[in-house]
Amino acid sequence: MISREHLIDALSRSLPQSLEVKAAWLAGSQATGRLDEWSDIDLMLLVEDDAVDVAIKLVEATLTTLSTIALRYRVPEPAWHGHSQVFYQLTDAPQWLMVDVLLMKRTTSNWFLEPERHGTPTVLFDREGLVKPATLDRAVHQRQIDAKLADLRVKFVMFQHLIRKSIRRRNPAEAVAFYHALTLRPLVELLRIRHCPERFDYGLRYLHDDLPPGMAERVNDLSLIVDLEDLERKHAACLAWFDETLDALETGSPATPIG
Repeated sequence: MISREHLIDALSRSLPQSLEVKAAWLAGSQATGRLDEWSDIDLMLLVEDDAVDVAIKLVEATLTTLSTIALRYRVPEPAWHGHSQVFYQLTDAPQWLMVDVLLMKRTTSNWFLEPERHGTPTVLFDREGLVKPATLDRAVHQRQIDAKLADLRVKFVMFQHLIRKSIRRRNPAEAVAFYHALTLRPLVELLRIRHCPERFDYGLRYLHDDLPPGMAERVNDLSLIVDLEDLERKHAACLAWFDETLDALETGSPATPIG
């Protein structure tokens, strides 16, 4: 089986051969210190504006020197991040060793280089010294947090009856789906706003790193539902925790230290 190291080494040698690829670096778990045996490869490429397809062909040519490509998925554009993105699974690599390639045009912004949000990149090459820590625009970020908080204040209260209604109707699949989407996820968003505002929009990922001790375990417990009676109890617990957290935010109570 092909290893992570084999893939990175091959890409590190082939990508600099194209002058239209200006820089390449590893992000994701490699950048945030969360790398483990289950990590995929998050490859970031900075390319000339007209060279996205050229870079994709180069990546694919490199991968096929090691293995056939079992699956390829290109994210429809425009994507949420404004860039091009292609995922690959290889026949001769474990499924979880997926290669996730984000291709960013030279003239774009938002290269995901704010250390508070994305960690420290492992630079494979950088022709022009472009891969530098970016300053998080605190004012813009705070406006995004404020907008999310205003949204949560209304939507959370408005839609909780859907979970109760589904429980009363004895529709467990529907009730659990509503609970995860309309109760648990918004609760986690609020917890992040209070305890990890830099990554308030990271959802259910990295909770053990981003929330104070014990909170991730509590969220994990609330996410696992045994039956409708268990759901009713956990739904009530989420509502109480949401109210407690919102009150703490509005009164300016200090957040619990992380780590």
